[in-house]
Amino acid sequence: MKSSVICIGDEILIGQIADTNSRFIAQRLNSLGIECSSIKIVADDKKALVELINEESKRSDLIILSGGLGPTNDDITREAIAYFLSEKLIFSKQVFENIKEVFKKFGRTDITNLNKQQAYIPESCTFFQNDIGTAPAILKESEKFILVAFPGVPSELIHLFEKLEKFLTSKYEFLQIYHKTVSVFGIPESKLALIISSWEKNIKKNNINLSYLPKKGIVRLRLTARGEEKLELKKKIDSSLSNLKKIIDFSYHDIGKLEHVIHDLLYERGLTISCAESCTSGEISSTITKASGSSKYFKGGLVVYSNFSKVNLLNVDLKKIEKYGVVSEEVAKEMSQKCLKKFDSDFSISTTGLMEIDNTNKGVLCISFSSKTKTLSKKFELKGNREQVTKQSTILAIEFLISGIMDKIL
Repeated sequence: MKSSVICIGDEILIGQIADTNSRFIAQRLNSLGIECSSIKIVADDKKALVELINEESKRSDLIILSGGLGPTNDDITREAIAYFLSEKLIFSKQVFENIKEVFKKFGRTDITNLNKQQAYIPESCTFFQNDIGTAPAILKESEKFILVAFPGVPSELIHLFEKLEKFLTSKYEFLQIYHKTVSVFGIPESKLALIISSWEKNIKKNNINLSYLPKKGIVRLRLTARGEEKLELKKKIDSSLSNLKKIIDFSYHDIGKLEHVIHDLLYERGLTISCAESCTSGEISSTITKASGSSKYFKGGLVVYSNFSKVNLLNVDLKKIEKYGVVSEEVAKEMSQKCLKKFDSDFSISTTGLMEIDNTNKGVLCISFSSKTKTLSKKFELKGNREQVTKQSTILAIEFLISGIMDKIL
């Protein structure tokens, strides 16, 4: 089964929020053994969305939409699906009753006509009831394709996706998919491709696909095999990697295992790092120290959650906090520089941010990396609940740390 993912929203296209939904969907599809052949983002434009659905319906067995099911006028997914199917939208009493229950749960009684619009679905579609929000997931199953539309709120999508998984696994059987990603340091992608070209040809003959995933100073090689038995797929890929090891040196750890990447960069070089964390509350330090031997390069970390601790434990200038605000790149830079000095480490990383802005499923992150000679910073606007934004922030900060380290040593 081949699938495609379409995420809807102007806010994604202008970079106002990070698109975490497509990543989640692709990962879950992969775990089911469903190939995700494309991920596309489209504006809040009914005509553009209809055209894209029509295009994907000709080449995908499963089409997943995310976003555009809210109660406002720019939420056009319901209308686009109905237009694509040449159907009318019909009122679902069951969905509307759920909307009223959700409002009641949150102590609200102000249901408007816009809220009531969420109870309309295309006449041939069914739905998955949303137990934590007002918009249901819309499902259309035909002989040629399955179309599913989820609300764009990450927590609601995650909740509803479990219902889709149960639906799919109860009706279809899928091939197993096994991936293994390894990391090659310090060899440019073009040069690496030449070095391993013969090996790449051989693994293709063995029905193993290879993808190059370059980042600054690193090329990740992802090997993918499909078949009925995951154990046999693993053996096949492990054998191929053993042959690759005879040609080049690489880390068996994916950069996704960020703690191992840091270990590989620092351990043998005798370099050290430290952390000053506010919004991530020690998650970066916790991740780094998961790797065996991390005590050799991890000097230490401080959780400086309050302004008091930033000033009194890390010696951050209070005037800088008052001038720029605690959630700012300027304060993040001050934190990483003071952390570097306090622990006398070669590198440091700092975080400051808001993991939840007024219950809007949005967050803000400012991070900074410091070495003896340079300080870099960056600001992100993230989407998700508090837990999801904290996890995203931790990953982004560690990847920023890795990028900064590689810039200095490779």
